[in-house]
Amino acid sequence: MATNIIAVSAVSAVSLTPGHISTGTNICLGELTFVKREKMQMVETWLEKAEKKALMRELDEALEYVNSAILAIRKDGLCLDIVYKALRLLSFIYAGQAKWNEAEQILNDVIDAGSRAYGPHAADAMYMLAKNCLSCQNYEKAAKWCDMALDWFGNVNDRHLTRVQLCRNLYFKISEGQGKSKEAEQWRDRLHPDFNRGKNSLLR
Repeated sequence: MATNIIAVSAVSAVSLTPGHISTGTNICLGELTFVKREKMQMVETWLEKAEKKALMRELDEALEYVNSAILAIRKDGLCLDIVYKALRLLSFIYAGQAKWNEAEQILNDVIDAGSRAYGPHAADAMYMLAKNCLSCQNYEKAAKWCDMALDWFGNVNDRHLTRVQLCRNLYFKISEGQGKSKEAEQWRDRLHPDFNRGKNSLLR
């Protein structure tokens, strides 16, 4: 990746959400009047690379790839699925960088876009936001984001069971911090006996 990538702010990224996309920019693969298929494939490749870098915790490089994708989206217009993927990844990267205000701003617009915009990276970012809110003793906000993450993880297939356990464990800590001992006990009882917090993950 070139190092002279123009940084894309959260405000610029928010302009990609459905409510801010101007008529004529929501172009899908079959409609090649405005966007060449090669451009779509290039953006998808950037996002795939960004995802790999983010999961390897190479967040600055991941952000460069997402920024490149977002600049292309803003210039040429792409289908909403690509927009949603870029925003989900951006929220995940910002959360991983502890840029909480930016991550929250992106997530709020993803939420406003509806369930179609949701995905694992957005839910991961919600979980990380909840952890940060807990560390700041903002229990109400922590519960809000943890609840949203748990709602998404709990309604998909079994590959997210570990994340469900992480959310339940976080809810246990939130309830404990609020002095709700009975509720905390209930969350602890819902943890799997083999639950292990692990070490090498952005989520833990």
